[in-house]
Amino acid sequence: MLNKRNLTMEKIIVLYGASHTGKTSTIVDVYNTINPYKTSPTRKQVGKNKLDFEDIVNYKGHAIAFLSAGDNRDTVGNAVDRFDSAKCDIMITAYNSGLAFLRSAFLSKSNQIIKVEKFTANNADNLRAMNEILSLI
Repeated sequence: MLNKRNLTMEKIIVLYGASHTGKTSTIVDVYNTINPYKTSPTRKQVGKNKLDFEDIVNYKGHAIAFLSAGDNRDTVGNAVDRFDSAKCDIMITAYNSGLAFLRSAFLSKSNQIIKVEKFTANNADNLRAMNEILSLI
């Protein structure tokens, strides 16, 4: 559940779209691009999809939090609170626009939320969304 306190995170990048549009794949691609090891001791699987994960990676002097499981608003809200408390600068998360509904407490932080829409699960759209996210870091 998202706290009502002010967030200290610089920005939250929300990759949103309907089910099966490649949100998790795109977040994995962003993660692998900025993290040459493609894993870390703190990476853990979350959610029902075996590909979904969360982790914190240091990149260009920023602590970047990843959450690819965005099918539940409480999952996203809890992660925002947790990563903000961990002093992350940026959070990149998926958000299923067909299943979850952003609550007003989350939307009230809109000055820190940057939305990137995901349209389809094809490679061209994955690359477009990945490059858009990378340009925001």
